[in-house]
Amino acid sequence: MFVLGLAGTALAAPANTFADVPASHWAYGAVTKLAKAGIVDGYGDDTFRGDKTMTRYEMALIVANAMTKSDKVDAEHKALIDKLAGEFAAELDNLGVRVAKLEKYASPVKFSGDVRLRWIHQDASTTNPAFSQRFRLATQIDVNDKVNFYARWQVLNHNTMGTYNAATANYITDATVNVKQLFPNIDLKAGRYGLSLGETTYYSGTVGGFDGAELTWKQGKTAFFAGYADPGSQFDYAAADLTTGNNPYGNLYYGQMSYKFTGNAKMSAFYMKNQTKGSAAAELINTYGVGFTYGFGDNWKIVADYWKNTADAAQLAGGSEPTGSVYRLQYGTMKPTVPGSWQAFVEYNKLEKNANVATFTSAYTAASNIKSWDVQYARTLGKNVTLEAVHQFDMKKADTGTDYYTGDGTGDTRTRMQVNFLF
Repeated sequence: MFVLGLAGTALAAPANTFADVPASHWAYGAVTKLAKAGIVDGYGDDTFRGDKTMTRYEMALIVANAMTKSDKVDAEHKALIDKLAGEFAAELDNLGVRVAKLEKYASPVKFSGDVRLRWIHQDASTTNPAFSQRFRLATQIDVNDKVNFYARWQVLNHNTMGTYNAATANYITDATVNVKQLFPNIDLKAGRYGLSLGETTYYSGTVGGFDGAELTWKQGKTAFFAGYADPGSQFDYAAADLTTGNNPYGNLYYGQMSYKFTGNAKMSAFYMKNQTKGSAAAELINTYGVGFTYGFGDNWKIVADYWKNTADAAQLAGGSEPTGSVYRLQYGTMKPTVPGSWQAFVEYNKLEKNANVATFTSAYTAASNIKSWDVQYARTLGKNVTLEAVHQFDMKKADTGTDYYTGDGTGDTRTRMQVNFLF
């Protein structure tokens, strides 16, 4: 019963070490590091076993929990987990037998979700301030050790301006069959899913809705994924185009390769192509991009993306090749499972007209003709409760340099605050 109770309890990771892991214990340093990183959990009183000294078997339970998260940690924490696993190998073998006996009683269906409450204020808006909310519910069904099905429903959705969006108010954003190790080091995802390219997520489909298939390959520090998908309603077509119920712009071809260098550096290169049906020449999107992330010091990080749309001249006014660029300096890292963790960043972005398909909507409207500065602060208020505040200022049109909203020469602003509840 002790094993079942611990395995089924989700508890907050403490900021400090645990009262029943004394500094003289050989595992003190490893446990402290893993706890601060939110990899191992404890009880609300900052202990693993109250006022009792842990046995080796109880310590093995902690290690087993950490091992389930080893694919999401950096090399340093992975090494700590491996060291602990080696020390408690015998106990882990015994634990594996017990867990295996319990698994047949566990449900293969898991639920999760989130609720978002948002407030927005922007210059020259007749609806200030705008309040909105969103609710999403997800489920994962484990078919076997290699295959699972994931689905997510979205209801009560509002767009970033706080306006009710009937098209996605009751919407299946994701519905995928996922196969691990379809081939050596290659995973498959097929169905409906979201798409994100680059390092900053500016070039991403935030609401899902891409119907297609994607292969992912990982080997050491190198990762690659590529796919073929119908974007469906993710593009903002003219009403006449939608009367037939078909996507007039054909399917997407996309791919990205990334490499993690020694230390805290990562670089990625991506490509996307989308063509008008029946015409090989008239390309809606033909984008090349690069991005990188570089961490330095204990908490600092630089993140950047740059991309260029080289679509056919018939699709772009003047036959230009517009670019998008984002440069971010970040301090700290907010972790939803670690109360008190926080991050802040300052960012500059310039999205030339017709370059940005950040949400894959209104790709060729003035909405993608902007340059501005942003500052953000985000904090975990309690386990799985986060606060985000973003202020965008000096907002101007990228092509003319005039104010984005008002045109009065003062530089427009937009402020967004939201609280997220994750479960």
